[in-house]
Amino acid sequence: MPRCVRQREYPFYLLNGRLPTAPQTFNAKPGQRARFRIINAAGATVFRIALGGHRLTVTHSDGFPMRPVDVDTLLISSGERYDLMVTLDDGVFPLVAVAEGRLAQAMGVVRTGRGAAPPPDAAPRELAGRVLALTDMAATAPVRVSARDPDVTHLVYLTGDMEEFAWRINAETYHPHAPFDGITPLEVRYGQRVRLALINQTPMYHPVHLHGHSFAIRSVAANYGRGPPVANIKHGAIKDTLLVPPGQRIDVDFTADNPGQWLIHCHNAYHLPTGMATVLSYVDSS
Repeated sequence: MPRCVRQREYPFYLLNGRLPTAPQTFNAKPGQRARFRIINAAGATVFRIALGGHRLTVTHSDGFPMRPVDVDTLLISSGERYDLMVTLDDGVFPLVAVAEGRLAQAMGVVRTGRGAAPPPDAAPRELAGRVLALTDMAATAPVRVSARDPDVTHLVYLTGDMEEFAWRINAETYHPHAPFDGITPLEVRYGQRVRLALINQTPMYHPVHLHGHSFAIRSVAANYGRGPPVANIKHGAIKDTLLVPPGQRIDVDFTADNPGQWLIHCHNAYHLPTGMATVLSYVDSS
């Protein structure tokens, strides 16, 4: 199935509220170690991040520490956060956030020396380099979720279509004013180890966000999860928002330790209002 990421066009993409034609400049000295905290605050855009002339050391995802991994670029969806460490060279470098599927980008400038600012359409070669993968991401020991078999597994099918522009979870439409009408809640009990199998049956990217909990990535599979996992991940990164590409199944685990009625939804601002959500529902253990 082809990947479809275009559904809304925007006149501008901003980095810290600035246009690429008048970018924010981050000043530093050559050789300094700089931390960049990348937050995708856009409503419906997946960005590809790169810093010209540099590799990126990814140290945190959604605020949780992970084993540092060096990459050239990474994808970040709405609601996700990544911390990057970089040892800066001498010069002037574009920090770009390319909007996937669109011929546009946001951009800032990292300046450690003299030179002209890069053009607003700068395209550093790192954009075509090694991309951060879920299989690269391992939680550090203090935050790891211990590996054990789940007590309950819920299949979370991400469904919908572009023609009707109707997006759903498990082919059911969530209504915010009557949240339990017309849906089948995902029932859990306090203390259970819960597995969510996030299965994207659409040609769209979907950033899935679970309220009230964080989860560990356990496995990644292609072909809608019909075959064996492409990779099992022993100490997967801890996250609360996860980009699920078209045709993929990603399994995540968490411990049900925060009783209540919690939303799980697509973080795309145009998908959630059409009903792409459901409820993680704690029920009485008795």
